Amino acid sequence: MMLRQSPLRWLVLAGIMLFISGWLLDSVLGKRGIIHLTLGIPVHQIRSEGQSKENNVLNGDLGFVTQLDSLQLKTISPKYELQVREVNEGFSQEIHTNILPPSRLTAAFPLSQMKIRKIGDTEFRFRLKQFYPDFDFQYSYPENRDTIPPRAPGITMNLKTTGKEEVVTLLSNQPKLHRLDDVVHFGCSLEYFWTFSKDSLTQLNSDSGKIDNKIVFAGKDKKIYFHFNGKMDSAALAVNHFYPIPGKDSIGFTILQCFPDVKLLKAVPYSKSEKLDNPVAEVEVWKLGGGAQNVYVYPNAAGRHGGEWRVPGSDLLLTADISHEDLVDACTCVVSINDSIRQVKVTKVLNGHQVISYRGNNIQLSECGRDGLWANLEVWRAPGHYFKIAGAFLTLGALFMLAVRPGKRQ
Repeated sequence: MMLRQSPLRWLVLAGIMLFISGWLLDSVLGKRGIIHLTLGIPVHQIRSEGQSKENNVLNGDLGFVTQLDSLQLKTISPKYELQVREVNEGFSQEIHTNILPPSRLTAAFPLSQMKIRKIGDTEFRFRLKQFYPDFDFQYSYPENRDTIPPRAPGITMNLKTTGKEEVVTLLSNQPKLHRLDDVVHFGCSLEYFWTFSKDSLTQLNSDSGKIDNKIVFAGKDKKIYFHFNGKMDSAALAVNHFYPIPGKDSIGFTILQCFPDVKLLKAVPYSKSEKLDNPVAEVEVWKLGGGAQNVYVYPNAAGRHGGEWRVPGSDLLLTADISHEDLVDACTCVVSINDSIRQVKVTKVLNGHQVISYRGNNIQLSECGRDGLWANLEVWRAPGHYFKIAGAFLTLGALFMLAVRPGKRQ
C-alpha cells in the first residue's frame, strides 16, 4: 500500500500519537465546570457540569478565591427563549439562600411554536403553544346569564392601585370569600351579595362602634353602593366600566364579570398588546407514553418570582427568560481573584463572551442576572489542547500530501 511505502507514514503516526497524548492529558489533568458568583461573596469551588444527582454538589477546588465585584448591562431589545435549567441545591445552601437563581442553564430554545423538544436525558418532551408578550386573562360568561339559577354568585374585578393591578373574585355563597378587607389600600372594604338590603349599610360596626367605609355590590339588582364618611351613593353595575374610589380618582376597580354561578365563568389567556410588558409562554409538556398538560412559564420580574415547571424525578426545570446570549453580549463583569499561594490579588474584566486566563484556567461568562446580582462563569483547563491541534494538523497534512503525491509505478 502507498502508506506503507511512503516516509510520510511516520508523520501520520506522529500526528496520531500527538493527538492521543493531548486527549490523555485532558482526561487526566483537564477539568470543566461552573462557578456561581453572587455579588460580593467569595467562592473557591467549582461545580461539575453533570446533571446526575451524584454531581449535584459543590466539588473541586479552584486553587484560588474569586469574587463578583460588579456587573453592568447595556440596554438591549429583549428577545425571549425557553430554557431548561438545573437546580443547584449546593449553591443555594453553601453560597446564598435568598438570591435567585440557584441554577444553571443546560439548554435554550427559540420561541418556535409546536416544535417538539426534549428535556435533557429525561423522558419528558415539550412544545410551545403560544407566547403572550403582555399576558392577561379575558373573562367570559354565557349570554343567558339572567336565566341561570344563582347557585354560586360572584363578581370578578380588576383592582387598580398605585403602580399595581390585580384581579380578585368575590363569592356570596362562601362567607370568607364574599368580603375583601382594605388590603389594597382603597380606604374601604369590598363586599358582594346576590341579594342585599341597602338599609344594612347604616348598621354600626360592633367592634369600633362606627360605620365603616365600604363598597357593596348587589348582583341581582346590578347596583353598587358607596358608603363613605356616613354618606351613601349608588351607581349601576356595568361590566368593563372603571369606577374610581371616592376622592381618589387615580385608583379604583373595573368589573370584568358579574355572574350567578362561578362554574360557568371562563378565563381565556390573551395578550393585551405586543409590548413585552408581561411575557408569558404557554407550553405543553408530557412524558413519553403519558398524557399532556399545559403550563405557563415566565421570567423573574420586578421582584416577582418567575413561573417554572419542575421536571418530576429530576433536578431540571423548564422556564422562559431573556436570551442568555443577548444578556452575556450586553454584560461587563468585573471579578477579583485572590491567590493565597502566589500571594497576589488581581482584577479581571470580562466583556461579553471574552475568554480570560489565570494559572492555566480559561474563564468565560456563560450567564448573568438582569438584576446585576449574580453570574455563572464557565471554567475549563485543557493542557492537551495544543497537542491535539498539532496532532490533527500533522495527520491531516500528511494524508493530504499522500493523496496528491503521484504513486510510483511498479
